Amino acid sequence: MIYLFYTSSYQQLQAAQLELVLHKLPFAAQEKILRFKNWQDAQRSLLGNMLLLKGMQVVGADNYSLADIKYTNYKKPYFEEGLSFNISHSGAYVVCALSVDNQVGVDIEEVKRIDLQDMQSHFSPQEWSEIIQAKDSMRTFYQHWTQKEAFLKAIGLGLSYSPEKVNFSDSTITWENKKWYCKEVLLDPAYCCHVVTTAQSSELVIEQVHLNQL
Repeated sequence: MIYLFYTSSYQQLQAAQLELVLHKLPFAAQEKILRFKNWQDAQRSLLGNMLLLKGMQVVGADNYSLADIKYTNYKKPYFEEGLSFNISHSGAYVVCALSVDNQVGVDIEEVKRIDLQDMQSHFSPQEWSEIIQAKDSMRTFYQHWTQKEAFLKAIGLGLSYSPEKVNFSDSTITWENKKWYCKEVLLDPAYCCHVVTTAQSSELVIEQVHLNQL
């Protein structure tokens, strides 16, 4: 089973509400959040942590603690065994994918207009042809991009690895003799979101979490 929890936040939390939620986190996580220079980044980090806590409760992983999170050399957060999770945010949305059975990665991006020519080097010739020939080239670009980034986050490399080398075929990719499967998540027509997992047929459960539930 793969779970995807998400929330949206368009306004800054009130100081009292922020403090109440913040104190549910380990001290190190609190310090990290308070170091952000603008409230948007701080709030996204806070909500990502809270979605992870919510997910841990739902999947019965109460024996895990956010204080147990470790980081790879590429700054990917992880637990040493069992529970796999990944957090992403863009615009007003924060998402958290997790599973106790399979590895997961997630990426969400708000569809904004950019100069696509600046991004050509990140795609294979076939992918680039699909993008520029699509009726909606901008959305097609973000669909490909979120697939790539979700996968690179799942394997813990992020954009330290060349995205043009990540090419899905029929929503699958093989990495070190292991198959990964990509699932599109339609949360909002103004966003693109994909979950990448080692589970071929596992059910994807999507749950919106409101701020008053955190």
